[in-house]
Amino acid sequence: MNPKKIKIILFFLLTCTLIFFFHRGIFPGFVFKNNKSSDFNLFQTTIQLIQKDYVDEPDPQKAMEGAYQGLVDSLDVLSSYLSQASLQRLSLLKSDPIFDSGLIVYKRYGSFPLVIGIKDDSPAMEAGLKTGDLLTSINGQPTVRWSMTETNLALKDKKPQSIELDVLRQNTKLKFNLTLKRRENPPLKLSPLNKKTNNLQIRHFYSPVSQIFEQEILPGLSHSTKPLVIDLRNCSEGENSEAIKILDNFIQVNQVGFFQKKNQPFQYVSCPSPVKIPDIPLIIWTNQATIGPAELLAASLQKFRNALVVGTKTPGLVGQQRLFPFDDGTALLLTTAVFQFSKEEKLWLTGLHPTIELDPQERTPQDYIQATLRLINQNNDNPGP
Repeated sequence: MNPKKIKIILFFLLTCTLIFFFHRGIFPGFVFKNNKSSDFNLFQTTIQLIQKDYVDEPDPQKAMEGAYQGLVDSLDVLSSYLSQASLQRLSLLKSDPIFDSGLIVYKRYGSFPLVIGIKDDSPAMEAGLKTGDLLTSINGQPTVRWSMTETNLALKDKKPQSIELDVLRQNTKLKFNLTLKRRENPPLKLSPLNKKTNNLQIRHFYSPVSQIFEQEILPGLSHSTKPLVIDLRNCSEGENSEAIKILDNFIQVNQVGFFQKKNQPFQYVSCPSPVKIPDIPLIIWTNQATIGPAELLAASLQKFRNALVVGTKTPGLVGQQRLFPFDDGTALLLTTAVFQFSKEEKLWLTGLHPTIELDPQERTPQDYIQATLRLINQNNDNPGP
């Protein structure tokens, strides 16, 4: 038997084994909704047809990688099969310096990455990219098979590299060349929105953002009586634990909610410390790129501090991801837990619903300010008991 046939047989056996494991629920984060043998027979028939009738001998290694990628990427937008290069890039981009394009994308399985946010003063904003643009390729590489994680990794680097983007805007094909810019510091900025209102912009929730908040931001808020705007637009990255530490300054709640894992006890979220920021009006700004830890903070303040929300509905991607490395240098990044306030009140894939939802044509900074001032004036005209 020649080596190619041996590889095909091994690929067939491996695929059958994988399907058996997934049906049995051995792998975390994956459950077949239908356990009938028809699913297995479909996979088996597909492999047999490829082996028998496909015009050329398939490359087993390439086929297996494609199978892994398609299987994992179809679970949810945060789960991903990572190649060796992507895994190395993920490890490198966990620490400064990080050079960024300023683009925030949302990527469903089998579709092009959709631009949902563009950071202020970023290369993407300066080049004229817009929300709603589709990234069809990055540096000549088609993006349709990439996961959301892989796409975001390709838009950053450890050096100020240039990246080439092929973009589809409605029916028009465009090309952009961006030189990555170092990620802006600090992650927090407190400034006056006007004479009567403060504005806190949070850019990300990577450590040590909670420590910076307590040392540099909290002293300016602990005795303030002014309404506070918390700007979480384009805040799409970070750690849930950092968001919870900042939340602990605003509320005192023994059980905020919990992260639910498969077949495991709930992992409860608690904010036990005394409230450090007084009962002032809170207004939160969101957009489609308010993701993850930012959603956790915003939704909790909306629920427990009656914060008002101006902007758009968020995607509901508050979860925990775990990396499962393989011996060959690749890895699986799987969503292993999702956040919810109660068994009936889920945030995962539900997202945050704004008090005032802005139309797509009315999402400029001035639109946010005007909607915020209307809310503050209404609150002053109708004070609570």
